[in-house]
Amino acid sequence: MGRYQTSRLLLEAGVVPGYDSTWEAMLTKLMVLLGSGLPRPRIIELLHQSLAGEITTAQE
Repeated sequence: MGRYQTSRLLLEAGVVPGYDSTWEAMLTKLMVLLGSGLPRPRIIELLHQSLAGEITTAQE
């Protein structure tokens, strides 16, 4: 995200990219994180990380 004007606008609006994970995986991840009671900045940080192999990382 961020290469094209449309995606830049989405990032500026606060949209968190899903990278290469499925929408089902990201929705479940978001539900778990929102239910955890963590503060919003920590939730956003964790959405960017692979917690259970849902996002392909450079090490894989």
